[in-house]
Amino acid sequence: MKLTFLGTGCWHPLHRQTACTLLETDEANFIFDLGTGSSKLAKHLNTNKPTFVMLSHFHFDHFVGIFWLADVFKGSEITICGNTGVEHFVNKIMSKPFDPIPFKKLCKFKVGFKNLSKGTFHFGNAKIEVDYLHHSDTSLGYRIEADGKVFSYITDTQPCPASIELAKNANIMVHDSTWLEIDKSTIGKHTTAKEAALLARHANAKAFYLYHYAPNYGKKELLQLLKEAKSIFKQTYLSEDDLVVKF
Repeated sequence: MKLTFLGTGCWHPLHRQTACTLLETDEANFIFDLGTGSSKLAKHLNTNKPTFVMLSHFHFDHFVGIFWLADVFKGSEITICGNTGVEHFVNKIMSKPFDPIPFKKLCKFKVGFKNLSKGTFHFGNAKIEVDYLHHSDTSLGYRIEADGKVFSYITDTQPCPASIELAKNANIMVHDSTWLEIDKSTIGKHTTAKEAALLARHANAKAFYLYHYAPNYGKKELLQLLKEAKSIFKQTYLSEDDLVVKF
């Protein structure tokens, strides 16, 4: 598997782009969220393989890239997956007065949609486990098993049992790590780096990447996030925009 972090922040792109992560398996591409980082997809995406967008939820810092997907996706077909009603939501946003051209007319490629809920799905050779997280609005967490490896993408949530189940024995766990302990807030329902590291330890993950940083955090705060998480789980790493990880 090959993992490329295109956007690792939240809310707005002050120090980094907002959430978008590309996972490439032998048979498919999985794009997790369409934050501002998705503007860089054209540089990284091998469109000879089927491509699936896996939306965690519909907050705009994870979804704004829908407006430029027609320009940055150069393949022939894409499937947009998300919480129940994903097609209705896309069509509602991509129409007047928000956008002058309906989404499917704007795109030069075939667009499919798939509603997801808690359960197991199969896309090609990939087994996908989906579960509900604990956020201010409905948010989905994902576990992808393919090519003999396990990847977990869990963002926009407070600590919850689903995080542990989705990340159990994962080769890589990417998890919401929005706050330092000193800045911990219940606003929006997110996770601190230390809390996420504890989840990684309970899940017996092999590696944990911090993700979804508060927008005002610079390098100093990120290093402190890393320090707090490593005090709980040593195999913790910082995700950074444009970081590539092969595993």
